[in-house]
Amino acid sequence: MKAISIGFLPSTIDDNNYANLSTEEEAAKRIYREFLRKTLRHLLMLSRIDVIISGNFAYFAERELHGASEEIDVPFIILHKENLKSAARLSYYEDHYRRRRGPFSGRRIIVYNSFEREVQIAAGIASADRISICGMPRLDRAHAWRRSEARKPLPHKPLVLFFTFGAKTGLPVLRRKFGNGEMTEALPAFDKLSWQKTAQLTIEAMLRFARENQHVTVILKSKRAAGHLTSFHQIAEGEVPANIRFVEGGDPLELLKEAWVVVGMNSTALLEALAMGKIVLSPGFAEAADPAMSPWIADFGRAVELARTPDALVTRLSDITNGPPPFVLPELDPHSIDCLDRWAGNADGKASERVSAIIQQEVSASEARNTAAVA
Repeated sequence: MKAISIGFLPSTIDDNNYANLSTEEEAAKRIYREFLRKTLRHLLMLSRIDVIISGNFAYFAERELHGASEEIDVPFIILHKENLKSAARLSYYEDHYRRRRGPFSGRRIIVYNSFEREVQIAAGIASADRISICGMPRLDRAHAWRRSEARKPLPHKPLVLFFTFGAKTGLPVLRRKFGNGEMTEALPAFDKLSWQKTAQLTIEAMLRFARENQHVTVILKSKRAAGHLTSFHQIAEGEVPANIRFVEGGDPLELLKEAWVVVGMNSTALLEALAMGKIVLSPGFAEAADPAMSPWIADFGRAVELARTPDALVTRLSDITNGPPPFVLPELDPHSIDCLDRWAGNADGKASERVSAIIQQEVSASEARNTAAVA
């Protein structure tokens, strides 16, 4: 879709610049939609298309496909995967969605939680009847693993899994793309916000813990291109303990299975860890302890243990990993259930069933309309 869109849309249009555009830019969008509508009609002569699905309503190359598919009654459904919004991010995104992204012209958006639903409704992305809460499907397998492994001990060798974060994790960053280039657009009201000291002290604590506990494997899991591992090596000054492993990108599930304890902040991976019954620690020091910054933290409540100092983080990790291997919990505690219900809409492991049912409902309704039209 991105390759096709280049032939129609100017380079000024991207995910974060799709609404309130110039006359010329809007004209390009209309030409692109007409091309996509004709293409879809041609494809429908070759093959049946019951539904089109994507992962975010804001992908610029697909925006006109939403409306084009709707015009010929092919449901376009968004399984919206970006849903982790702290209190401050909700306010930011309501404005951002309204001014920079604009309304969704497809059939339905499926979200994890009420936070995302409410901000999309408030921003005018779609009407309330077109946004459904089904939960985070990725958690289903986490619940399934916990149930299948219930009461079994974890591997004898302790493993700590640290989901790295950086100075801007969970804070507003406006990335723009022009042609093949990429830049960050200035956000004067937010650019000074940072977790720099929290990230640095957390890395230092993880390094100290690894050096003092050579019997423990410490895995640093980061997203590719995030630059977190570069920061780690700089702070370590090239002296990385042998028991530290680095993993960039990929599926964290296998790592989570063996983890005795998980560390991180502002990450959906922590929700996966909670669904698997893991102990989860988050830093509560430096900027993370500043009341002015707390609205930018995804607050998982008492489901997550807050380390109020770097020393407390090291001590707690040492206590856990120098004890006996934990057992997989057959059932989650009430705090984890409440957290998963609130943030992931999935405390029961049945989000996929709910998503599937809604997709089938929309496809059936479309088929019924098409049958009636032919008759």
